[in-house]
Amino acid sequence: MEQEAALESRLPKILKGDDQPSSDAERMTLAAMCQHKKRYAAVRFYAEGFAARPDPFSGYRYSAAHAAARAGCGQGVDAAQLDAAERARLLRQALEWLRAYVTASQQYIDKQPSTDFNLQLRVTHISDWLADPEFDCVRGSEALAKLPETERQAWQQLWNDLADKLKEAQRKAGPEKK
Repeated sequence: MEQEAALESRLPKILKGDDQPSSDAERMTLAAMCQHKKRYAAVRFYAEGFAARPDPFSGYRYSAAHAAARAGCGQGVDAAQLDAAERARLLRQALEWLRAYVTASQQYIDKQPSTDFNLQLRVTHISDWLADPEFDCVRGSEALAKLPETERQAWQQLWNDLADKLKEAQRKAGPEKK
């Protein structure tokens, strides 16, 4: 708690570039702080941390995708300052991080024995991803209509792929296990 308070007091200097995080752990803590405060800087700290530790199964990857998607949609206290090119870059980054997380999660589940529990886990995970409110700005026809065509198509493809995976998982789980 004391370390977080000290890091929070350094945050303004870090954001200005007058100070630097001393470790990847600090970067992830700063990312979480900024994300909690709905600050676009969260994406920067996640990206820097992932450069050193590119484990896509990390829960951080999912959180990073949240932060990048919201900033790419212009949501957050400092996202209004972003131009169209930066927003598009952030949407692509969010999609990349989310796809990496989903792929790693699915690969992990695929390696598990085909038990009722693991099949239900797959159904639950995919259902959660499809309904996560943090991605509302990049899901659904109304939200997608606000995105540039290339981003719209890529996000729609992700949601379609996940819907297909959900149907497959539900089929394997059986009607009584859905």
